[in-house]
Formats: sequence, C-alpha cells, structure tokens
Amino acid sequence: MNNKDFLKELAQRLSITQKEANNYLAHLTDCMTECFVNGNAITFAKLGTIAPHKKAARTTRLPNAQEEITTPAKTVLSFKTSASYKEKLNRIKP
Repeated sequence: MNNKDFLKELAQRLSITQKEANNYLAHLTDCMTECFVNGNAITFAKLGTIAPHKKAARTTRLPNAQEEITTPAKTVLSFKTSASYKEKLNRIKP
C-alpha cells in the first residue's frame, strides 16, 4: 500500500476528506520525528515500539577494491512488534 492508498483508506474510515487525512498524517509524523530526535521511543498499544537506536562508527571493507573505509556513527529507528501483534500476523495464511 502506498501513501496515496493509505490516505484514501484513512479518510474513508474516519469519514473525512483526503486533504484532512493528509494533514493528520503530517502532524503525526512531525510529532513522531520530534520524539525520535529527542531520543524518545513511541509505544503503540497492541502494535509495538519504535525507538531510536545509536549505531557506533565502524570500519568496513569495500569488496572490489579491498579498501577499508570508516562508516560514521548514526542513529536509526528500530521497531519491536508487540506479542499480540505477532500472534495476529502468525495467524495470517499466505
């Protein structure tokens, strides 16, 4: 599902326009970004937790040139699924 499809579905479920749904999503992502920048995790009940995670700088090797380069430290987001959500996903048949 892409962003446009998601906004359409959200608007339909909330009985609002797609423009309003887009505004809600923009505010949500702004709020989430602010939390992550401040180092805070966000937990969604029955879904899981999204948290910023710091990765240390490391040395890597380019496979073709066999040259060592330093990969800088960075912050990434990690997602840990809740137990109840894992259960729901495991019941889905392919």
